[in-house]
Amino acid sequence: MSIKLLSSNNRKFASLEAKLSQLGIELLIKDLDLVEVQSQDVTETVKAKAKSAAKLLGEPVLVDDVALYLNTYNQYPGPLVKHMIEGIGFDGIKALLNGKDNSAMMVCALAIDCGDVVFSYKGIVKGRIDLDAEIEDEKMLLSSIFKCDDQEALGMRHRELAFDKLANEILAIRASIATKNVDAGKQPDVCDLTSEYNCVFCQEFDYVETSVFANLVGDEIKNRVVYEDDDFIIIVPIGQFVEGGLLLLSKEHIHSFAHLSDDKYQALEELVEKIKLAVKEHWGIMPIVFEHGPAIDKTKGRCCVDHAHFNIFPIPDDTVHDNLKDRYPYSVGHVNGLQLYKDLEEGYLYVDSPITGRHVYDGSNVPSQLIRRYITKHMGIAERWHWRHYMGVDEMKATLSKLENFK
Repeated sequence: MSIKLLSSNNRKFASLEAKLSQLGIELLIKDLDLVEVQSQDVTETVKAKAKSAAKLLGEPVLVDDVALYLNTYNQYPGPLVKHMIEGIGFDGIKALLNGKDNSAMMVCALAIDCGDVVFSYKGIVKGRIDLDAEIEDEKMLLSSIFKCDDQEALGMRHRELAFDKLANEILAIRASIATKNVDAGKQPDVCDLTSEYNCVFCQEFDYVETSVFANLVGDEIKNRVVYEDDDFIIIVPIGQFVEGGLLLLSKEHIHSFAHLSDDKYQALEELVEKIKLAVKEHWGIMPIVFEHGPAIDKTKGRCCVDHAHFNIFPIPDDTVHDNLKDRYPYSVGHVNGLQLYKDLEEGYLYVDSPITGRHVYDGSNVPSQLIRRYITKHMGIAERWHWRHYMGVDEMKATLSKLENFK
């Protein structure tokens, strides 16, 4: 799902083409008559533009606004700079600053109105007005006459900084847009393969004797359940590369834990914390918990099984966050925070680490079992990442034995 950036001048974003592509932002060149409030607060003006653009186009779009604050004129003109340029041009600006302090501040503000929430970000750069600047493009006047204090910074540095801040919440923005689309009746295309009739877990819960698990290890392990209640079940996984590995699943067939009913999140939170403590008690390590919330669009990356499940493994000194930090981590405080991401077409990665805390990461184009690959490589057992290559029967037996009294 791309995010549209509305602009009437594509040259403003030419130097940021790679950044926009990385963030999944598509430039929409269109000259619209947007509402412009008269204010010195650029955040206020850009939010008004975002609201106006969403209303005119019928969907959330990202908009930008620029402000120039001249120190010698008590932070004038601010967001009114475009009117100043139209009225007096560069010659008029030079006349205003002749013999005076030419220090200034440039601000780029971004905003997108998703209905229930308006996201806004600012990039701020200090510098000065170059009164001797040569103007090659009148439409890019500000970028030509404003010089950053940081000599290595580009003229577009204020925009770059604003997009850097936006990147930190890119998942939240996508999720809000997806939620708005669903609320408007634009349902995501959920593949039939996610149904319970094709789910290996649902088949096992109903007919354990003929399940995939029974066919693979049924001769050695008759029952792999550690814990079970009305809503959740904890089992040992096939492909258990270390002792203490577990899967926590929803009894109900749902796409991911982002789709869990609101009234079940607190019970899930408590169960996760309880099993984490049990794992630490037996293996001496607070485990990492992770989920690959699968993509709705199957061409964009997915996990192996489209049935909500947390992976739980006691991992010493995990480096998962370091491996995923370029996927725009977004902090969450409680498992109910996952519901924000339920409509993401690209899916998500959720990691609860005892070292780095809880984060949700961009799930675009994630290969199967990516986090297992990272973990096993870090532990020096890379050959165990795939269950087909390492079943982990001994580890499963040991885990079941140590947790047999878990309640």
